[in-house]
Amino acid sequence: MSYQFLFIALAFFAAAFSEIPVQAQDQKSPTKSANESIQLAKDGKALLPIVIGKEANEEIKKSAATLAEYLEKITSAKFEVVPGDGKEGIALGSTNDFPELDFSSKFDAKDLLRQEEYLLKSHAKGVYLLGASNLAVEDAIWDFLYRLGHRQFFPTETWEIIPNEKELQVQLDVFGKPSFLFRTIGYDHGLSDYSSKPCAEWARKNRNVSGVGVSTGHAYQAYVQKHKKVFEEHPEYLGLVNGKRCSSKFCIANSELRKFIIDTAILDCEKNPPAAKSMSP
Repeated sequence: MSYQFLFIALAFFAAAFSEIPVQAQDQKSPTKSANESIQLAKDGKALLPIVIGKEANEEIKKSAATLAEYLEKITSAKFEVVPGDGKEGIALGSTNDFPELDFSSKFDAKDLLRQEEYLLKSHAKGVYLLGASNLAVEDAIWDFLYRLGHRQFFPTETWEIIPNEKELQVQLDVFGKPSFLFRTIGYDHGLSDYSSKPCAEWARKNRNVSGVGVSTGHAYQAYVQKHKKVFEEHPEYLGLVNGKRCSSKFCIANSELRKFIIDTAILDCEKNPPAAKSMSP
Protein backbone atom coordinates (compact mmCIF):
# COMPACT_ATOMS: atom_id res chain seq x y z
CA MET A 1 0.00 0.00 0.00
CA SER A 2 1.48 3.37 -0.99
CA TYR A 3 1.72 6.22 1.47
CA GLN A 4 -0.43 8.34 -0.84
CA PHE A 5 -3.20 5.74 -0.84
CA LEU A 6 -2.99 5.40 2.94
CA PHE A 7 -3.17 9.18 3.38
CA ILE A 8 -6.23 9.44 1.13
CA ALA A 9 -7.96 6.56 2.89
CA LEU A 10 -7.39 8.15 6.28
CA ALA A 11 -8.56 11.52 5.00
CA PHE A 12 -11.79 9.99 3.74
CA PHE A 13 -12.30 8.16 7.04
CA ALA A 14 -11.82 11.37 9.01
CA ALA A 15 -14.16 13.34 6.77
CA ALA A 16 -16.90 10.74 6.79
CA PHE A 17 -17.06 10.67 10.57
CA SER A 18 -16.57 14.39 11.18
CA GLU A 19 -19.79 16.11 10.22
CA ILE A 20 -18.94 19.60 11.43
CA PRO A 21 -17.45 20.93 8.14
CA VAL A 22 -20.28 19.65 5.96
CA GLN A 23 -23.26 19.79 8.26
CA ALA A 24 -25.65 22.68 7.77
CA GLN A 25 -26.51 24.92 10.67
CA ASP A 26 -30.27 24.46 10.80
CA GLN A 27 -32.36 27.46 11.69
CA LYS A 28 -36.06 28.16 11.46
CA SER A 29 -36.70 29.62 8.03
CA PRO A 30 -37.29 33.40 8.08
CA THR A 31 -40.90 33.21 6.88
CA LYS A 32 -44.18 33.87 8.62
CA SER A 33 -46.27 30.94 7.35
CA ALA A 34 -46.07 27.56 9.07
CA ASN A 35 -44.66 24.71 7.01
CA GLU A 36 -46.92 21.87 5.93
CA SER A 37 -46.41 18.24 5.02
CA ILE A 38 -46.52 17.50 1.29
CA GLN A 39 -46.50 14.21 -0.58
CA LEU A 40 -44.02 14.03 -3.46
CA ALA A 41 -44.66 10.47 -4.71
CA LYS A 42 -47.23 7.73 -4.24
CA ASP A 43 -47.27 4.16 -5.52
CA GLY A 44 -44.15 4.84 -7.57
CA LYS A 45 -45.66 7.90 -9.30
CA ALA A 46 -44.51 11.50 -9.00
CA LEU A 47 -47.15 13.88 -7.70
CA LEU A 48 -45.21 17.09 -8.28
CA PRO A 49 -42.82 18.35 -10.97
CA ILE A 50 -39.47 20.00 -10.35
CA VAL A 51 -39.93 23.67 -11.22
CA ILE A 52 -37.11 25.95 -12.34
CA GLY A 53 -37.25 29.61 -13.34
CA LYS A 54 -37.94 30.52 -16.95
CA GLU A 55 -34.52 32.17 -17.11
CA ALA A 56 -32.67 29.57 -15.05
CA ASN A 57 -28.96 29.30 -15.82
CA GLU A 58 -27.20 26.13 -16.96
CA GLU A 59 -25.96 25.25 -13.46
CA ILE A 60 -29.50 25.33 -12.09
CA LYS A 61 -30.70 23.17 -14.99
CA LYS A 62 -27.98 20.63 -14.21
CA SER A 63 -28.95 20.66 -10.55
CA ALA A 64 -32.59 20.09 -11.48
CA ALA A 65 -31.61 17.11 -13.63
CA THR A 66 -29.60 15.69 -10.72
CA LEU A 67 -32.52 16.10 -8.33
CA ALA A 68 -34.88 14.42 -10.81
CA GLU A 69 -32.42 11.55 -11.27
CA TYR A 70 -32.11 10.86 -7.54
CA LEU A 71 -35.80 11.24 -6.77
CA GLU A 72 -36.44 8.65 -9.47
CA LYS A 73 -33.82 6.34 -7.95
CA ILE A 74 -35.54 6.68 -4.56
CA THR A 75 -39.18 6.38 -5.66
CA SER A 76 -38.99 4.73 -9.14
CA ALA A 77 -41.11 7.70 -10.27
CA LYS A 78 -40.32 9.99 -13.16
CA PHE A 79 -40.10 13.62 -12.00
CA GLU A 80 -40.48 16.17 -14.79
CA VAL A 81 -38.45 19.38 -14.87
CA VAL A 82 -40.60 22.28 -16.03
CA PRO A 83 -40.34 26.09 -16.04
CA GLY A 84 -42.66 28.02 -13.75
CA ASP A 85 -43.14 30.69 -11.10
CA GLY A 86 -42.27 28.38 -8.18
CA LYS A 87 -45.64 28.70 -6.43
CA GLU A 88 -46.41 25.02 -7.01
CA GLY A 89 -44.22 21.94 -7.28
CA ILE A 90 -40.64 21.46 -6.12
CA ALA A 91 -39.28 24.95 -6.75
CA LEU A 92 -35.53 24.77 -7.35
CA GLY A 93 -33.29 27.77 -7.93
CA SER A 94 -32.26 31.14 -6.58
CA THR A 95 -34.72 33.74 -5.38
CA ASN A 96 -33.94 35.69 -8.57
CA ASP A 97 -35.39 32.80 -10.55
CA PHE A 98 -38.76 33.22 -8.81
CA PRO A 99 -39.47 36.95 -8.41
CA GLU A 100 -43.11 36.27 -7.47
CA LEU A 101 -42.05 34.45 -4.32
CA ASP A 102 -41.46 36.64 -1.28
CA PHE A 103 -37.97 35.44 -0.37
CA SER A 104 -35.56 37.88 -2.04
CA SER A 105 -35.11 39.92 1.14
CA LYS A 106 -34.02 36.81 3.04
CA PHE A 107 -30.89 36.24 0.95
CA ASP A 108 -27.89 38.36 0.00
CA ALA A 109 -25.68 36.69 -2.61
CA LYS A 110 -23.39 39.74 -2.68
CA ASP A 111 -22.39 39.13 0.91
CA LEU A 112 -19.35 36.83 0.83
CA LEU A 113 -20.34 35.31 4.17
CA ARG A 114 -23.89 34.47 3.02
CA GLN A 115 -23.39 33.04 -0.46
CA GLU A 116 -24.19 29.48 0.60
CA GLU A 117 -27.40 30.10 2.54
CA TYR A 118 -30.38 28.05 1.41
CA LEU A 119 -33.99 27.31 2.27
CA LEU A 120 -35.80 23.96 2.49
CA LYS A 121 -39.49 24.56 3.16
CA SER A 122 -42.59 22.51 2.47
CA HIS A 123 -45.98 24.12 1.94
CA ALA A 124 -49.48 23.13 0.83
CA LYS A 125 -48.60 23.10 -2.88
CA GLY A 126 -44.99 21.95 -2.90
CA VAL A 127 -41.48 22.47 -1.58
CA TYR A 128 -39.06 25.36 -1.84
CA LEU A 129 -35.42 24.42 -2.45
CA LEU A 130 -33.93 27.88 -2.81
CA GLY A 131 -30.40 29.21 -2.46
CA ALA A 132 -28.46 32.45 -2.57
CA SER A 133 -26.17 31.12 -5.33
CA ASN A 134 -25.73 28.17 -7.68
CA LEU A 135 -23.61 26.44 -5.05
CA ALA A 136 -26.19 27.13 -2.37
CA VAL A 137 -28.85 25.52 -4.56
CA GLU A 138 -26.64 22.45 -4.93
CA ASP A 139 -26.16 22.41 -1.14
CA ALA A 140 -29.95 22.55 -0.78
CA ILE A 141 -30.38 19.51 -3.06
CA TRP A 142 -27.91 17.33 -1.20
CA ASP A 143 -29.22 18.39 2.21
CA PHE A 144 -32.73 17.60 0.98
CA LEU A 145 -31.66 14.16 -0.30
CA TYR A 146 -29.71 13.56 2.93
CA ARG A 147 -32.92 14.09 4.88
CA LEU A 148 -34.60 11.53 2.62
CA GLY A 149 -31.94 8.97 3.55
CA HIS A 150 -29.28 9.37 0.87
CA ARG A 151 -25.67 8.86 1.96
CA GLN A 152 -22.31 8.88 0.18
CA PHE A 153 -19.96 7.54 2.84
CA PHE A 154 -16.89 7.16 0.63
CA PRO A 155 -16.16 7.72 -3.08
CA THR A 156 -17.58 5.35 -5.76
CA GLU A 157 -21.04 3.80 -6.08
CA THR A 158 -20.10 1.01 -3.68
CA TRP A 159 -20.40 3.41 -0.76
CA GLU A 160 -23.54 5.23 -1.88
CA ILE A 161 -26.79 4.53 -0.03
CA ILE A 162 -30.00 5.30 -1.94
CA PRO A 163 -33.24 4.61 -0.04
CA ASN A 164 -36.19 2.87 -1.66
CA GLU A 165 -39.41 4.75 -0.92
CA LYS A 166 -42.46 4.40 -3.17
CA GLU A 167 -44.35 6.74 -0.82
CA LEU A 168 -42.45 9.97 -0.30
CA GLN A 169 -43.70 12.71 1.99
CA VAL A 170 -41.77 15.60 3.56
CA GLN A 171 -42.28 18.29 6.15
CA LEU A 172 -39.45 20.81 6.20
CA ASP A 173 -38.70 24.25 7.55
CA VAL A 174 -34.94 24.76 7.41
CA PHE A 175 -32.73 27.77 6.73
CA GLY A 176 -29.32 26.23 6.22
CA LYS A 177 -25.74 27.33 5.83
CA PRO A 178 -22.35 25.60 6.20
CA SER A 179 -20.73 25.52 9.60
CA PHE A 180 -17.50 26.62 7.89
CA LEU A 181 -17.16 28.80 4.78
CA PHE A 182 -14.02 27.01 3.61
CA ARG A 183 -14.17 23.21 3.57
CA THR A 184 -11.67 20.89 1.94
CA ILE A 185 -9.48 17.84 2.45
CA GLY A 186 -5.76 18.13 1.75
CA TYR A 187 -4.34 15.26 -0.28
CA ASP A 188 -0.64 14.43 -0.20
CA HIS A 189 0.73 15.16 -3.70
CA GLY A 190 -2.81 15.50 -5.07
CA LEU A 191 -5.19 12.91 -6.51
CA SER A 192 -4.47 10.39 -9.24
CA ASP A 193 -6.39 10.31 -12.52
CA TYR A 194 -8.61 7.42 -11.50
CA SER A 195 -9.61 8.91 -8.14
CA SER A 196 -10.12 12.61 -8.91
CA LYS A 197 -13.66 12.30 -10.31
CA PRO A 198 -15.03 9.98 -7.57
CA CYS A 199 -13.51 12.22 -4.91
CA ALA A 200 -15.05 15.33 -6.47
CA GLU A 201 -18.44 13.57 -6.51
CA TRP A 202 -18.04 12.60 -2.87
CA ALA A 203 -17.25 16.19 -1.93
CA ARG A 204 -20.21 17.54 -3.88
CA LYS A 205 -22.70 15.11 -2.34
CA ASN A 206 -21.41 15.84 1.16
CA ARG A 207 -21.54 19.61 0.64
CA ASN A 208 -17.78 19.79 0.94
CA VAL A 209 -17.34 22.21 -1.98
CA SER A 210 -16.54 25.75 -0.86
CA GLY A 211 -17.66 28.97 -2.44
CA VAL A 212 -14.83 30.79 -0.67
CA GLY A 213 -11.25 29.97 -1.59
CA VAL A 214 -8.45 30.20 0.93
CA SER A 215 -4.85 30.50 -0.20
CA THR A 216 -2.45 28.44 1.90
CA GLY A 217 1.19 27.48 1.58
CA HIS A 218 4.65 29.03 1.69
CA ALA A 219 4.29 32.73 0.91
CA TYR A 220 7.20 34.80 2.23
CA GLN A 221 9.44 34.30 -0.80
CA ALA A 222 6.62 35.32 -3.16
CA TYR A 223 6.16 38.61 -1.30
CA VAL A 224 9.90 39.30 -1.45
CA GLN A 225 10.03 38.62 -5.20
CA LYS A 226 6.91 40.63 -5.97
CA HIS A 227 8.10 43.64 -3.96
CA LYS A 228 11.82 43.27 -4.59
CA LYS A 229 12.53 47.00 -4.65
CA VAL A 230 10.87 47.54 -1.27
CA PHE A 231 12.94 44.81 0.35
CA GLU A 232 16.12 46.13 -1.25
CA GLU A 233 15.37 49.56 0.23
CA HIS A 234 14.47 48.02 3.60
CA PRO A 235 16.87 45.15 4.35
CA GLU A 236 15.68 45.35 7.95
CA TYR A 237 12.46 43.68 6.74
CA LEU A 238 14.39 40.42 6.29
CA GLY A 239 15.47 37.97 8.96
CA LEU A 240 18.91 38.22 10.54
CA VAL A 241 21.35 35.39 9.72
CA ASN A 242 24.83 35.47 11.30
CA GLY A 243 24.54 39.21 11.76
CA LYS A 244 23.39 39.91 8.20
CA ARG A 245 19.93 40.70 6.79
CA CYS A 246 20.08 37.98 4.15
CA SER A 247 17.30 35.59 5.10
CA SER A 248 14.54 34.71 2.60
CA LYS A 249 12.12 34.99 5.54
CA PHE A 250 10.59 38.06 7.16
CA CYS A 251 11.74 39.70 10.33
CA ILE A 252 8.27 39.59 11.83
CA ALA A 253 9.48 41.50 14.90
CA ASN A 254 9.62 44.59 12.66
CA SER A 255 6.35 46.51 13.06
CA GLU A 256 6.84 48.40 9.78
CA LEU A 257 7.25 45.09 7.93
CA ARG A 258 4.04 43.74 9.46
CA LYS A 259 2.15 46.88 8.43
CA PHE A 260 3.51 46.69 4.88
CA ILE A 261 2.49 43.04 4.45
CA ILE A 262 -0.98 43.60 5.91
CA ASP A 263 -1.62 46.68 3.77
CA THR A 264 -0.39 44.86 0.65
CA ALA A 265 -2.59 41.82 1.33
CA ILE A 266 -5.67 43.98 1.93
CA LEU A 267 -5.04 45.90 -1.28
CA ASP A 268 -4.69 42.65 -3.25
CA CYS A 269 -7.94 41.33 -1.78
CA GLU A 270 -9.77 44.54 -2.67
CA LYS A 271 -8.52 44.32 -6.26
CA ASN A 272 -9.43 40.64 -6.62
CA PRO A 273 -12.42 39.79 -4.39
CA PRO A 274 -13.22 37.32 -3.02
CA ALA A 275 -9.64 36.50 -2.14
CA ALA A 276 -7.49 35.30 0.71
CA LYS A 277 -3.77 35.66 1.12
CA SER A 278 -1.50 33.14 2.76
CA MET A 279 0.76 34.44 5.53
CA SER A 280 2.63 31.17 5.96
CA PRO A 281 6.45 31.22 5.98
